[in-house]
Amino acid sequence: MLERPDAIDHDRVETIAPYALQLLEQLGLKAAFLDWPEKSAQDKAIVAWKDASAEEVYNPFNPYGPRWHVRRQSFARFLRRAALKSGAVIEKRGGLLTELRQLAARPTWARPFLVDASGRAAHLARALGATSDRFDTTLSLTTEFLDRAADPGLLVEATRAGWWYSAGDGHGHLSSMVTTTAARVVALRRAGAAPDAIWMGLLALSPLTRARHSSAERIGRVRIVASAPWALRNPEGACWIAVGDAAFAADPLASSGVAFALESGLRGGQHIKNTSAGETDCIGGYASFVAEALASHLQQRRYYYETSAFEASPSERIQSVQNNS
Repeated sequence: MLERPDAIDHDRVETIAPYALQLLEQLGLKAAFLDWPEKSAQDKAIVAWKDASAEEVYNPFNPYGPRWHVRRQSFARFLRRAALKSGAVIEKRGGLLTELRQLAARPTWARPFLVDASGRAAHLARALGATSDRFDTTLSLTTEFLDRAADPGLLVEATRAGWWYSAGDGHGHLSSMVTTTAARVVALRRAGAAPDAIWMGLLALSPLTRARHSSAERIGRVRIVASAPWALRNPEGACWIAVGDAAFAADPLASSGVAFALESGLRGGQHIKNTSAGETDCIGGYASFVAEALASHLQQRRYYYETSAFEASPSERIQSVQNNS
């Protein structure tokens, strides 16, 4: 495993879907995760999606158990320790992108099997000529808060200008994110508005989220990040595959990023094992798995967005944008 020494992974509280526990069990990590103290189990959420009326949504009968709130960097360290314990070797190297491009340029018979886990950037896949599509033009503004007395539960609030997600880790850290249209953000930026000002303007339209943040101390800057669904057209090739967000990144509304990263890693590992053994009937199978995950996500996303208070026009929020860069 190769890592850039200067890689920056912004910390935030993430929601892990309940079925991720089954994936951790397949990795032999279920018991360790349940014993891990840096998580918070959540079986309810406050949701105001169609209008300003809030309702409590419970999932006590989910066969996989509760949702989990974790801090991104803490969970990454948990997985890294498990990888090292299982025999993985992790090296931090400068000039990693150059090295990957050199490896990608080798003929397939002289190239080691490569796995792209570089997130939405998909550095390796792009170096190998892969193309991609994004399926909307939404952007998100995200930041972090500190509030020791905060309820760590999940709050989702839709307004005419966008929708909000906020969640705590059970230890006083609270992450908050608003998703809106790129057209709105670009227009405000061109008018001279800083990310903080855009954030505050959108927050003013969101009474539940505004009340939640009223006593919290902001400890992070407001960052503008890509959040539209995105996928490689083909996440596998000769001696390489892409996993996690490098293969397919879902809308944050799904809270499925961690679970898909785990599942695609498991599927990708089996794909590598099969192809290394000379099995040819598995070619295309991994790509089909990613395509099915994408299609299911887009169908569910369309339904939820069309039933929300979010007033973006269909051309703004539900579209496919070719992206070959």
